Amino acid sequence: MRFFRLKRGMINISDQGVNMAIIFTVVGIVAAIGYNVYSKFWALNETNTVSNIINEMRNMGEGNGGYGTSNYNQALINSEAISSKVRYSGTTIYNHGGGTITVVGANTGFTVTSTALSKKDCINLASQLGTSDMSSTKINSTSLSGTVSTSEATAACSSDSNTVAFTTKG
Repeated sequence: MRFFRLKRGMINISDQGVNMAIIFTVVGIVAAIGYNVYSKFWALNETNTVSNIINEMRNMGEGNGGYGTSNYNQALINSEAISSKVRYSGTTIYNHGGGTITVVGANTGFTVTSTALSKKDCINLASQLGTSDMSSTKINSTSLSGTVSTSEATAACSSDSNTVAFTTKG
């Protein structure tokens, strides 16, 4: 039987350095991927939150009389229609950016407004939920009808703190 000798001296230190560099590179790549996934999840959360509120309002339905002009935040909170991940206090519902979400009747439909959105969240929210199902989508002071394209959303989401309002057809 032949025994192999372990490397000694400078060669051993170099091998350890290469191994550590590989480990740090792999950890860095995993951290970058994790951050990217987390960022995308956070952006999708804003869209999911508003989408869920719109769906819950439609499920509540107001029959033939429409929704009137009432504020529906308390009704959404009391019926536990908002996700447990969404913060609220009293009748105020908060979005993930710290802004507020309000739901107000607009006669036959209703309007969901989300404030203090970052450019990224504003663009994602407007382009994903601004569809032909909406009577209008208002981004800051820009009103749009029908489907909101990414380029329209990008142009309208111009500040660091944006407001998006969706008014449903009914």
